[in-house]
Amino acid sequence: MQGAILMKKIFVISLSVSLLIVISFVIKSMASDYKKIQLVMELYEKEDFGGRKIVIAVDTPDLEEYCFNDKTNSLKVFRGPNYMGGAQVKVFSGKDYKGGYIELTADEEVKNLEKDKGFGSTISSVKFPY
Repeated sequence: MQGAILMKKIFVISLSVSLLIVISFVIKSMASDYKKIQLVMELYEKEDFGGRKIVIAVDTPDLEEYCFNDKTNSLKVFRGPNYMGGAQVKVFSGKDYKGGYIELTADEEVKNLEKDKGFGSTISSVKFPY
């Protein structure tokens, strides 16, 4: 009887230690991603920053993941928490960073992608400089 109770306690302690290790790994991973963020981008469905918007700060190979593929008509780029001068973000017409692209820098605002950049609502993927 006491042996079974001892085994249960050992199992619970082992499980708790394993869980703490996993949580620690996840937190460290999230912290290292945060350290990389130089730019943050807002994508808007309509011109002049109207309609639905999404905010992204990491590489996004397919905007369909956010139901935003080929729907961006205006955008803003902001300095992230770890901005280093000269950082640029690329927006691509094809998913997986393929097709035509334009480069954007911090503090850049594009009210009308078609008129201002000749790009229209064809953004399918976004690549950040980290």
